[in-house]
Amino acid sequence: MERLCMQLIQDIIYRLCQGQSERAVARDLGHSRVTVRHYRELAREKGYLDRQTPLPDAAQLLAEFGPPLPPPVQISTVEPYRTLVAEWLAQGVEMRAMHRHVVERHGYTGSYGSVCRFVKHLRPPTKQAVVRIETPPGQQAQVAFGAVGKLRDPQTGQERQAYCFVLTLSYSRHQYLELVFDQSIATWIGCHRRAFESLGGVPREIVVDNLKAAVLKAALEDAILCAPYRQMAQHYGFLIHPCRVRTPQHMIYPRQFRPMDVLDSSETEEPIHETRPVLAGADPRYPA
Repeated sequence: MERLCMQLIQDIIYRLCQGQSERAVARDLGHSRVTVRHYRELAREKGYLDRQTPLPDAAQLLAEFGPPLPPPVQISTVEPYRTLVAEWLAQGVEMRAMHRHVVERHGYTGSYGSVCRFVKHLRPPTKQAVVRIETPPGQQAQVAFGAVGKLRDPQTGQERQAYCFVLTLSYSRHQYLELVFDQSIATWIGCHRRAFESLGGVPREIVVDNLKAAVLKAALEDAILCAPYRQMAQHYGFLIHPCRVRTPQHMIYPRQFRPMDVLDSSETEEPIHETRPVLAGADPRYPA
């Protein structure tokens, strides 16, 4: 049974007193339902689940349950070969080759995964510095399109799977959001058009996130289905930039918002336009 710190035990008791289920508590705190159930039983025995009883503090819980036990220390099966592995690391030997050598030459019976974990323990991966994306006004917008659960369709009155289209301006973080009930190419393009109309202009480039949506895969990868989206980009005069897979650092992150009235106030020497004031017929080569 996993032993938790006093603050977590206190949080579990508080959530249970507020009527949260074991499943919800386990999900929110990242622990198993067995662990939550264990502390529910202990709290019930002590009378802590009574809402009329004050929530116990950390000192009281420490006196009741005692200090948490230190986590068990497991010695790696690769530990006897630490010197060899360290020498191979210095020589640039790959982990697959390390595993093969200790198996064939030293009788090691452990798995390749054990070697990988031991190597990561010897040489932890260095964290890469990530610089927050900063773009000038009107340069970039980022688009996401994903499922948001079921909503009631106002036309039919029935619940249907809904999807959320979000276009965020990278400079000001000003957003356009639209809920739709399909992910067709026509809807995808229509959402862009209505976003441009709402914002009063078009950014110079659009970074597309959330490639899980089938329409985005088609719009960016399929040679035939991507034609409407490509033609739309040429018509409005923007560039399409798909976000690389598993690179969330390439997307924008929340920061302090600047009020829209400040952007055109006397604090700036001249008005800042987040989008170009051009809609249909943006490029003369592609008239409306």
